[in-house]
Amino acid sequence: MDAMLAGKGDVWDPPTDLLEQAHAVCKGTAEALRPGGVYLQVSFAQPHFRRPYLEQEAGWWAAPPTVHKVDRGLGYFAYEYKTPSAAD
Repeated sequence: MDAMLAGKGDVWDPPTDLLEQAHAVCKGTAEALRPGGVYLQVSFAQPHFRRPYLEQEAGWWAAPPTVHKVDRGLGYFAYEYKTPSAAD
C-alpha cells in the first residue's frame, strides 16, 4: 500500500481515488482470508495516517489492529488485523 499511496496528494486529506483503491485492496484481502485469518501490513506510515485506509468498512476486521513499532533502519510499523471468526 505504501507504493500505491506514495507521493499522491495530502496525507491529511487523501484524494477520493486513493481511498477507493485502498478500499479495494482491503476488501479483497479480507475476502481472501479464511475466518480468523491474519493480515499483516508493514509500512513506513504512522498509525494516524495508515489506519483510515485500512479501516474504511466495518466488518472487515474482528477488532482494531495490533500495531508493532519496528525500530530498525528508518523505522517501520506492522499492522496486524484479524478477520472475524466463523463464530462472530
